[in-house]
Amino acid sequence: MELFAILLISICGGVGLFAGIWLLVTSLLRTMARMSRTLDIDPGRLLRESSWGSGSVNGVRARGCLRVAEYESGWIVRIAGIFGGGKLWLPKSGAIISEPESGSLLFPRSRTIVRGKDNVRLFGGLADFVTQGFPGKAT
Repeated sequence: MELFAILLISICGGVGLFAGIWLLVTSLLRTMARMSRTLDIDPGRLLRESSWGSGSVNGVRARGCLRVAEYESGWIVRIAGIFGGGKLWLPKSGAIISEPESGSLLFPRSRTIVRGKDNVRLFGGLADFVTQGFPGKAT
């Protein structure tokens, strides 16, 4: 019985340690990407939302866990909750969307949105998503 208790305490301690490290790392990556858990803006009416995809937010790479929501006045780029749940607001006014960058086997086609200090590079379907309906950019 004593061995079982020691084993159970060790497992619980290991799971707790893993969870703590996971929260610390996701919080650090969210901070490095200049994302926040909540946004203090009124983005207006939601126009559409993308499926999950890959990209890079201010240098922090996110594979398969980014989603873009388009609003009347901008985009909200968000990362899945399990990876920190960060959000970044990119107003359309003043945003510059790069021309498509051709891809390769390891790096699919991409586009970059630059708005102020924020630099968001979106791959594949997300790259196409942001240019649909944006003045001056065709997919």
